[in-house]
Amino acid sequence: MKVEKIVVGLDEAMKAMQAVLEESRRVSGRPVAVAVVDDRGDLICAAKEDGVRKMCMDMAIKKAYTSAQWRRNTSTLEVFWKERPRIFTELLPDYNIAGGGVVIIEPGKESAVEKQFKEAWYGGIGVAGRFTGEQDETLANVGLKVLQKLLWPMKSQ
Repeated sequence: MKVEKIVVGLDEAMKAMQAVLEESRRVSGRPVAVAVVDDRGDLICAAKEDGVRKMCMDMAIKKAYTSAQWRRNTSTLEVFWKERPRIFTELLPDYNIAGGGVVIIEPGKESAVEKQFKEAWYGGIGVAGRFTGEQDETLANVGLKVLQKLLWPMKSQ
């Protein structure tokens, strides 16, 4: 029996992105850029609030890409970077390990790398623009919750 893998589509990605932007405006603060990528790291959609610099958009895309490729939140990669800084600065320039990139996983599942799930990650969401990576990650998690409700309605209640 062939099992179909759930795919994050444009409609779902745009709803998640919109939720992040709405939450950003609701809590006020610096404007942000947000990006959603699929499990291969290919961009599905991206947007930025008024006043966001191009650098933040680039960072949001890289954070989403990094979380999808590494199958974990970017904030967890800091320790790895400290041990091997050249990997990120010279060999993998498209990665961004600052907080604000979250991996799209089923509700209740942990990072795919840590548990060795082969089909458990579905993409990444990246947010950039706030003062800290922790603030960016909080906003990215808003988008994650929306995607989880859309893709797994029975599991995310």
